[in-house]
Amino acid sequence: MRVVVARDALWVLFAVGWLILFLGAWSFGIFELLGLQQMRAWRHGNAAYQPGLKTGRIYRWLRHPMYVGVLLGVWATRA
Repeated sequence: MRVVVARDALWVLFAVGWLILFLGAWSFGIFELLGLQQMRAWRHGNAAYQPGLKTGRIYRWLRHPMYVGVLLGVWATRA
């Protein structure tokens, strides 16, 4: 019984970790993070977009949500 509960808890931590990572990347601006916004501006001959500091959404609760998400997801797979 305890093994099943521990296994399920690790699966939940794994999922929560990757969800935090995705939410952090999305609130940061995943298109800017991957360079797609800059590429689109270059393709259309516009000046490159200069992103500002983002502190909204999940960044209000976690200082580094992408680090926390990766570490939590990877740690849950190793445990």
